[in-house]
Amino acid sequence: MSGCDIIYFLDWGDIMNDELLSRQLGLRINGCPIELSMELNKSLLTASKIEKANFLNRFLVKPRRDERLYMARDCTLTYLGAKKPQVVPVVEQRAPKNKRFGSTCYLWFKQKKLTRFAFQVIYNEDMAAHLLKAMEEELHKSLGSPDFTDVTSRVWEKGDQGLILEYPGRMKQGFVHLMYNEVEIFTQFKAGMVPGNQPVQSPAQIKKEKGSKGKTPTGQSPWGWECRLCRRILEESDTSCWSCGGTRKDVELT
Repeated sequence: MSGCDIIYFLDWGDIMNDELLSRQLGLRINGCPIELSMELNKSLLTASKIEKANFLNRFLVKPRRDERLYMARDCTLTYLGAKKPQVVPVVEQRAPKNKRFGSTCYLWFKQKKLTRFAFQVIYNEDMAAHLLKAMEEELHKSLGSPDFTDVTSRVWEKGDQGLILEYPGRMKQGFVHLMYNEVEIFTQFKAGMVPGNQPVQSPAQIKKEKGSKGKTPTGQSPWGWECRLCRRILEESDTSCWSCGGTRKDVELT
């Protein structure tokens, strides 16, 4: 039995009564359980094809000096104790173009404890929106309504932990974020949100709204600049991406 199989022997009712949000979520990447404060286990991560980030990825993501960054590409995501992954990348070229998508996950460890996790669905906005919608519906059943929302994001907060579902719109990917709510990024996500539910706008609606703003001089956008790594649209005053630490790149609306 591997460490990745342990969750199948736990009673899911007991897990859902647990006070830790990350334990209730039952997240797994390539079968590896993901829980905040989990110990850094290199053998377990390697067995799940989660590797230490190379120099280029560390340069792009910019973890802090006291953080160790691990990541996986085209990885599967399982949530809420399911026995099979609910998100399985489709990367084969023979697959229909509208069904193909990839994925990436990042794990930040500090003092050999997991402090932050991010999973993204890439290369297909429509599939990202579809997969996040399915996840949101299951989370509603298990966790109830989100605590905060806006037109592209859903936030659940319990104790000192927070979960964010971020639909495509301001960026071209879909994200699942899990972190402690004391992290600055979590506070920035909540800023401007309101309690309760707001309908999610589709990527097409977001694009239409952006297009109605009109263009500004070449190399700039009224929506700020676009992160090179996660493609998030940021404020003009931001000097780096507050989500992934990516470098600045001005973009022109097309």
